[in-house]
Amino acid sequence: MVPQKVYYGSNTDKHGARLDVYVEEETEEETDIAYDVEPDMPYDDGAETIFLYTKGKKGDKPEKLCQLLHYMEDSREENAVNESLRNLHQMVTRVKQDGEVVLEYMKICEREAMLIKQGRKQGREEEQANTERERKRAYV
Repeated sequence: MVPQKVYYGSNTDKHGARLDVYVEEETEEETDIAYDVEPDMPYDDGAETIFLYTKGKKGDKPEKLCQLLHYMEDSREENAVNESLRNLHQMVTRVKQDGEVVLEYMKICEREAMLIKQGRKQGREEEQANTERERKRAYV
């Protein structure tokens, strides 16, 4: 599997998702895979995008989907209640033990914390400037 895009939770209390691509070739030739998005070119490969909300109460949901969503919210071994989820949990466990993954996750958490701190500082500065403007306007 080659990771294409990684989405992490904003802190250690949240989970991330990794979107992968898997290519199986019958030949041993090296293949370069790329695509170019052309806005005018129709592209219909039959793929669908679905959005899953783990707190939803409506609709008829297959039991395996409910189990998957529960596991995604809380990826502990006891929530891996079927063979597919046990296999997934083994992969998740291996990734969590990978030092590079842990280091990258920590870097992302640090960067997000820094951005939040900068945003708060900027917000305070803007509020102070607004307050000063209003104060000057009130005394005119």
